[in-house]
Amino acid sequence: MTNQHPANVADSLYAVKKAVYGFQSVDQLLASITDPVKLTLLVTADTLPQALQGAPAVVKKVAEEYQAKSGGKFTFEMVNPDAPLFVVSCRTGEGMRDWVAWLTGQASNGR
Repeated sequence: MTNQHPANVADSLYAVKKAVYGFQSVDQLLASITDPVKLTLLVTADTLPQALQGAPAVVKKVAEEYQAKSGGKFTFEMVNPDAPLFVVSCRTGEGMRDWVAWLTGQASNGR
C-alpha cells in the first residue's frame, strides 16, 4: 500500500462505508415495499455511445438481483422501443413469414 495522506484515506473509507450502507438501504427499501413496483428500462442499445454500451447489462443484472430478493414486490423489464412489432397468429399463421425473416436477419447480423 502506498503512503496516502490521512485525508485521502479517510475519504476512501468514507466512500466504502457509504457504498456499503447504500446497499443496506436498498435491502431495507425492498423490505418496506407494500405495493408492487415495476421498473421498465427503455433502451435502444444500438444507439448508445460507446462508453455506455455496457450500462443496460449492468442495470439488468442489478435489477434482476433486487427482483429476486423482493419476494415478488419488485419487477423489472427491459424494453427496446425501436424493436419491431409483429402480429402473429398461431391459428392462421399470419405474420409468421415476417417474423421469421426478421429473426433470420438478426441471426445473420450476429445479434
